[in-house]
Amino acid sequence: MTTLPFRMKPPLLPAEALRRTLRLARMDGISVLAIAGAFALISGAARDLGGAAVGLLVAAAGAAELHGVTLIRNGFGSGVRWLIGSQLYLMIVIFAYVGYRLGHIDIGPMRALLKD
Repeated sequence: MTTLPFRMKPPLLPAEALRRTLRLARMDGISVLAIAGAFALISGAARDLGGAAVGLLVAAAGAAELHGVTLIRNGFGSGVRWLIGSQLYLMIVIFAYVGYRLGHIDIGPMRALLKD
């Protein structure tokens, strides 16, 4: 009989998997909310209304994820939909912003750099 050089770990218990998932979702939600909120404030202070709006839209995804975590911790299964929905919403906002920026390229700053 041969011995394997490694031992396979047993699968996680459902309670442990849930705990890890909620911890990760909470950290992700806080990170997205804090970073996007900070950039929204910076953009707003610089009078960049478009940047501030996008920052607030992204921050809403973080808030939705935190709401989903709270629902799950309180025993509501609808929190899973909030977690999934927040990620889909975030992806849509990012793709829409990238599409807008690709469609509306401002080459003015590049011209100024090339003239020097």
